[in-house]
Amino acid sequence: MTKAAIMEGGVITRWFGRPTDGPYLFNNARQHPSIVDVPGVTDEALAEINIYRITRDPAPVIDPLTQRRELVPAVIGGSTTHETWSVVPLTLPEQTEEVQANRRGAYLQDVGTFGDQFDAILKQFNQLRLDGTPMIQEMDDKLTAWLAVKAENPLP
Repeated sequence: MTKAAIMEGGVITRWFGRPTDGPYLFNNARQHPSIVDVPGVTDEALAEINIYRITRDPAPVIDPLTQRRELVPAVIGGSTTHETWSVVPLTLPEQTEEVQANRRGAYLQDVGTFGDQFDAILKQFNQLRLDGTPMIQEMDDKLTAWLAVKAENPLP
């Protein structure tokens, strides 16, 4: 359903609620919010009974690493039924959070989970051990324990 509002004295006084089924008699259109979606009902005809469709500008293109968009909505008591957007610069903490979120997504997609990465590292160390490279005792113990867990809990 198209958003709409009733304006009285140039001020929004009420939003249209849930749509109802017709009949769409124009003399009681204010009781039927879905009148705004009936084909052929023009903005001018609606304006005669103080009903206005809410319009919205397209969302602006932003750089998500440095900006966010905020809707400037039509509000009860407001004098416009046109919604716009503002572009707001991100604060340094918000920029950092955005970069970290992008980095986490890229790591997951391209490198895998931490478990995947850790598993690959341990496989490499185990291969080095099998090839005769001496390991410090702590690494040798970790590899032995890791292999035991994998043997006790094989993947299907």
